[in-house]
Amino acid sequence: MATLETAASRVFAIDELLEEILTYLSIDRVLLAKRVCRNWNRLIASSPSLQRILFKRTDLSRPLRAYNPLFEDFFEDIGCKNDVTGEGGKPVPASLKISPQSMRKLILHCPREWKSMTMFQPPCPYWLTMPSASIFHGINVKFLNEANVPVMKGVEKANWIMETEADKIRLARTNRAHLDQTLSRRFARGVNSRLARGAVSNA
Repeated sequence: MATLETAASRVFAIDELLEEILTYLSIDRVLLAKRVCRNWNRLIASSPSLQRILFKRTDLSRPLRAYNPLFEDFFEDIGCKNDVTGEGGKPVPASLKISPQSMRKLILHCPREWKSMTMFQPPCPYWLTMPSASIFHGINVKFLNEANVPVMKGVEKANWIMETEADKIRLARTNRAHLDQTLSRRFARGVNSRLARGAVSNA
């Protein structure tokens, strides 16, 4: 047993062999491997092949486009065309659809490691759409992100747009309510004044 443990330790101590072994892991397992020790963390952070697995470095070797499985449960729809390029060699935009509730959950609980990850591999421009919701006054959000924009940057931008538009609506409603109250008071004073003048003239 000691001999086997020693042999395994020797293998894992060689960066090239360890890197080759780790490339067979899924993205979530690679993230777990970073926690094993500082040496593994260093290797994963500096390895181009492992950074491609983590959707942090462009992988042009893929014949078909793939999406980041870590974000799958947060999006209602992931439109990912298999063709990496379209007419004229331009990237074909993908699409993401997220609800305001999932957006809030993702922003509040997103692990730090995810924040620099792209959504697609190889990266491509993508439309991010957020349908209207009553809590945001029925506002719809849709905009195109550049290929290398991390998915969390897109989500945070959508949240900022939503919050900004909601604030404008709330401010407009507050100003409208204040104006209505002012006009109502002026109207009431005018009516009372006319009634008072009428009462004096009748006397």
